[in-house]
Amino acid sequence: MRIGAVVLAAGASTRFGSPKALAELDGRPILEHVLDAVREAGIDDIVVVLGHAAEEIEDGIDWLDERIVRNPDPRELSSSLQIGLDAIAEAEPPVQAALLVLEEAECGLTVSQCAAQGEHSEADAAQQQQPSVGHRESRQHDD
Repeated sequence: MRIGAVVLAAGASTRFGSPKALAELDGRPILEHVLDAVREAGIDDIVVVLGHAAEEIEDGIDWLDERIVRNPDPRELSSSLQIGLDAIAEAEPPVQAALLVLEEAECGLTVSQCAAQGEHSEADAAQQQQPSVGHRESRQHDD
């Protein structure tokens, strides 16, 4: 089964005070850790939905080949979700499933656990919680 990922990073982060996607963890933006964890789970087709602070986030992340889409009105989470699902539906070759990931997902279950296609029940997955911090081999900015 071919799985794609939709990473939702369009929120305003008003309570946080700055874009959560750019908050540093071990010297790197959280969003980079999340994208690395998605790749380590064997998911190569990744769509990232940006909204508030999109330009700042685009400039602050060392992107690989993730597809970036923008939500022009990200006040509702459902609109970002719809934009991300529409984008992943255009993947070639097509994906049969989409994993939804929040920009701060690094704090919960590992992405590989979520992508395990139901091999474990939710109770089993909850018992196996462990943080996963990946590292990117190469980073390039498209200028």
